[in-house]
Amino acid sequence: MADATQERLALTRRINRLAFAEYASVGWFKATTLGDLLVYAAGPEEEVVREYDRDPHDPARDRDVIRVFLGEWLVCHHPESMGTYALEAEPFRRIDRAEALEAVDGIIAASIDAGGEIGGCLDWLTPVSEADAADVPYSRLEEWFAALFGGDSRFYLRDDGGPWVVGLAPDVLGMLWME
Repeated sequence: MADATQERLALTRRINRLAFAEYASVGWFKATTLGDLLVYAAGPEEEVVREYDRDPHDPARDRDVIRVFLGEWLVCHHPESMGTYALEAEPFRRIDRAEALEAVDGIIAASIDAGGEIGGCLDWLTPVSEADAADVPYSRLEEWFAALFGGDSRFYLRDDGGPWVVGLAPDVLGMLWME
């Protein structure tokens, strides 16, 4: 169990080190563990994350956790030029895994069509290995999204200008979107 948890943690860290094209209409992917999300949650937001952590299978708090993710955490993990600022959680609608993966596939296809490229590591970070420095093909994002958000996950889509696809697993939250 600890090995699987460590693999998921390593994957979320890898995803967050990727360098996506700014000012381009391409897909972006960010993910975080609940523990890392807690670092950015304060006051009532902290309690939202803790309650979700106590019962991650209850969808009653999903939009609240999405709101916390869209707030300080996401703001601190992507450039100011990105259009995800001030997204509201309410317009996200619940979808099944197949629809989520279909939306992810659409984002990836559009990114490839636009000539999008993903750098292996953000310029201001030092790669931890050669693999960490290597560029990542967009097709890898679909594989990683599916790996993080399996059958025990819930999914939400906001398609009014996005699309934005959110995955909620018991220990990880993430979003892949068309910027």
